[in-house]
Amino acid sequence: MEMQWFHNALRIMMSIDRHELETSGITLRNAEWYSFRSNPYVWFIRANDNDAAKIWQIIVNRQQGK
Repeated sequence: MEMQWFHNALRIMMSIDRHELETSGITLRNAEWYSFRSNPYVWFIRANDNDAAKIWQIIVNRQQGK
């Protein structure tokens, strides 16, 4: 079950839209958005703790169907 949750979290991260980031308080310039879209995993790892927590909350909310 844990592997499925993690796998789904990775899928969710790949499908996060720009408006979801903006709604959560993350504003990206175009180059930053393209960087996120091309490799959200690396972007997440390099993000500051505040932005990483916001992305994590998007993932948790989707996992819980919110």
